[in-house]
Amino acid sequence: MITFKDLIDHARRMDADDTTTHGFEVYRDLIEDAVRDVWQSRDWIFKTKEMALTLVGAYEVGTISATNGSTKITASSSATWSTSWPSLSVIRTGNFQADFNVSNIRLSATKWCGTIDHPWPFSSTSSSYTLHFPYYELPSDFKSIRTPFTSEWMHRVEECSQNDFLDMRTVWYATGLISRFAIFPSDGTTPGRIAFHPSPNQGQIARAIYYRGTPDCRIYASGTASLTNGAAALTGSGTSWTQAGYSLVGKAFQFDDQQYAKSRVSTVNSASGITLSATWGGKTVSNGSYGISTDLGLPEYMGPSLKYAARMKVAEYQKDLNAAGMYQQKYLEALKEAAEVSQPSLEGTYLHSPMFDMGYSADCEMPNYTGGVIQRAAGQ
Repeated sequence: MITFKDLIDHARRMDADDTTTHGFEVYRDLIEDAVRDVWQSRDWIFKTKEMALTLVGAYEVGTISATNGSTKITASSSATWSTSWPSLSVIRTGNFQADFNVSNIRLSATKWCGTIDHPWPFSSTSSSYTLHFPYYELPSDFKSIRTPFTSEWMHRVEECSQNDFLDMRTVWYATGLISRFAIFPSDGTTPGRIAFHPSPNQGQIARAIYYRGTPDCRIYASGTASLTNGAAALTGSGTSWTQAGYSLVGKAFQFDDQQYAKSRVSTVNSASGITLSATWGGKTVSNGSYGISTDLGLPEYMGPSLKYAARMKVAEYQKDLNAAGMYQQKYLEALKEAAEVSQPSLEGTYLHSPMFDMGYSADCEMPNYTGGVIQRAAGQ
């Protein structure tokens, strides 16, 4: 695991001036630039990832009822909805041929209910219905689609614009032959979603390869932390872990003076209380300096490239041109070595889903996929 804090600590150890002339924020910004440079330097194979979405088939058991002007709909007792369904769905009323976005599906007393996106406009309170599930949350590191979607029931599925999707959804119907999808990026408050049209009429797994975005370089290091060897309960002093401005869950915890001891945050219980995902294997610390930062999700062979990029950024900031030039050369050499490790290590391996048909260019690190087996391009 290579964390954002690892790189910040490395740069500070290599910088003779350390914090006497540079604040913590300076290091954070410089290292974020370094990570971005490494990430964008090539089309690394680790920038792609498989996405497997569990699509839910249309549901239309029983009836729904609502009061005129209300945004709450209630299903009849014969309906069995589920909180595991996607967080956003579409309901079409059979009696009125009207569509509503539905969220917050929940069990209230003995009946299922949900919240529709605009008030119920009809005087009649009961209707047949069909619940469609076109919307599915995207992975948090999603940037763009690399390969088309395929599934047990889908052929090649083409991407369309958001406007085209919204135009098509005025005529909802459920079918196994999905033909279009649209990407709705996160607006910062709601997660990014992918929407399929037509809505599937039965459950299926949809798979695609996507490009990951540049790692989200964040670190929380306010206050101090205490942790006992063999325990998973982390206690803070002067911390505001519930008000970090983003979720700390899944991020890596480590103390400043224990470089190799790390654990992930499982739950944030309070402003000063965290439960780690595993018991602490490092030394017991009382009120120690620490950091909770992003796991960059990069393979270990990228470590030298990242560290030389970090040193280069600090040297550039210090206007030490000789050091910056030396580290730039080492950085470029490390990138070349990483590329040589990355590409051959994949040759001949078989991917989880034999569906990919990716092109290859001579100046690109992406391999050529033929029948699911990664092959070297001629002359590479």
